[in-house]
Amino acid sequence: MTITKLDSATVGRIIEDLAEAIEAVADRYGLTLEQGRCSYHRTDMPVPFRLHVIEVDAEGEAVDKAKRKFDEVCHLYGLRPDHYGAEFGMMRAMRNGRLSMARYRVTGINTRRHKFPVSACNVDTGKGYKFTLAKVRRALGLDIGEAIDVIGGGR
Repeated sequence: MTITKLDSATVGRIIEDLAEAIEAVADRYGLTLEQGRCSYHRTDMPVPFRLHVIEVDAEGEAVDKAKRKFDEVCHLYGLRPDHYGAEFGMMRAMRNGRLSMARYRVTGINTRRHKFPVSACNVDTGKGYKFTLAKVRRALGLDIGEAIDVIGGGR
């Protein structure tokens, strides 16, 4: 099969085939595969994959780097280590003007983002979002006034 131009369906099939092939190589070397998004042009496309070394602790368990960072800094934001992975609901306005309840899972804290430090992903779609500290604390049922927030912003 010879491809003369790239379109959405073709790119999708190529990425599926590449993922399958790269996954086999990743498994052989004990790596994890992360698939990113891909924008393409008529005649070329970047390959949206990244391989990661799996860190293990003393017990041989895989280390979650995002959780480790969250545990180190969460107290600065008035959160606890058990808030990592916590789910919360939030109303969102849809394009048609209606409101919809969306569920999110806390996936980390980025100390370089002062206004939107909390990272979370939509439970249904997996898409990542950034939230203010106040919104997340309110959604988790915490008192907003108790936040220490030494980093600044977020209220």
